Amino acid sequence: MFDRFIRIARAEKALREQRFEDALQQALDPVVASARRAATVRDAAVAALLARGRQRLADGDAAGARALARRLQAWVGGGVALKLLAAADSALGRMPPVAVRPPLDAAGRRAMLDEVDRLVHGGDLSQAQRRLADVPATSLLLRTRIHDMKRELARAQGLEGPFLLRVDEGGEFLVVRGESVAFGNLRQARADVPILANLAGRHAAVRRSMSFHGGMQDVVVAEEGEVRVAGASTPRHALAHGDRVQLGPAFGFVYERPSPRSLTARLALLGGFQAGGADAVLLMKDRGRDGRILVGPSPEAHVRVASATGEVELHAGVDGQIRVAARGGGRIDGVPFDDEHPLAAGQFVEAAGVTLRLMPWRPAP
Repeated sequence: MFDRFIRIARAEKALREQRFEDALQQALDPVVASARRAATVRDAAVAALLARGRQRLADGDAAGARALARRLQAWVGGGVALKLLAAADSALGRMPPVAVRPPLDAAGRRAMLDEVDRLVHGGDLSQAQRRLADVPATSLLLRTRIHDMKRELARAQGLEGPFLLRVDEGGEFLVVRGESVAFGNLRQARADVPILANLAGRHAAVRRSMSFHGGMQDVVVAEEGEVRVAGASTPRHALAHGDRVQLGPAFGFVYERPSPRSLTARLALLGGFQAGGADAVLLMKDRGRDGRILVGPSPEAHVRVASATGEVELHAGVDGQIRVAARGGGRIDGVPFDDEHPLAAGQFVEAAGVTLRLMPWRPAP
């Protein structure tokens, strides 16, 4: 009973956050599907997605409307999205469907996952990701398999560790996931982030920890070299927004927490130094939307893009896969996506006047 309550609560939370596809899939879970609250979520999510599809059609995005209608038809069936699908097909110059297709059964879902598995092992990661997003996870067994496949896909994409975030008109950022990042000399290559500067091999580290009362706390710790904060030497210092940290005679950074909506921090490098070719390092709080990286026109954004018309966010899901979200959706490699979608390395994202790309990064040997 408690498990059913938790699952319904998650579906309702997704609905409130306007993650309508997530809300729908959770409400269709056989464990909760017969509950009145789950049915309410299902109906509201379907109505919202249909409205979104009609808006896409009105905006001239027939391909996006058709993709959304096809997902709805596969998940819910019963002709729920046939009118939208027919209108989209007509706009694309295609014949409308003539039959009502039932939602995918268990065998159909397993076949889709087998196809995704073949695509991953064949190296077609972008297509694998698109197909995986279309699989309705309506049983515990399938959800477990989908979760495992997402983790495998994330590893194959090379984004499970540090990566470069490249944003048009915003710059380039080295994103580091995890609870600790060490800075040190490039020649010795013993640090997580090697810098071409006069530093010890593992000069110092920024360590992150969560506490129930204090929230996320970042601490800079001297390891093999001296650390100075505001000019004073210290072996250990709890960082606050605006702190100037000096490592060695020349290299340093300013610690920033630009947004109260995110636990991700930004280290703005000083003295013309770069990390992985980037002028700043983002310490991304892993696993969860509370670690979102915000890209947009606001002063609270981690990456400022003055010409952006809205906000784009990146975060790591509970499965570790990087996801992109934007109100109203956008395009990934030219293919429309709704509010939130998994993101593979090398894909181009266009949303809210922002263009960005993620690339795997490994320190040079």
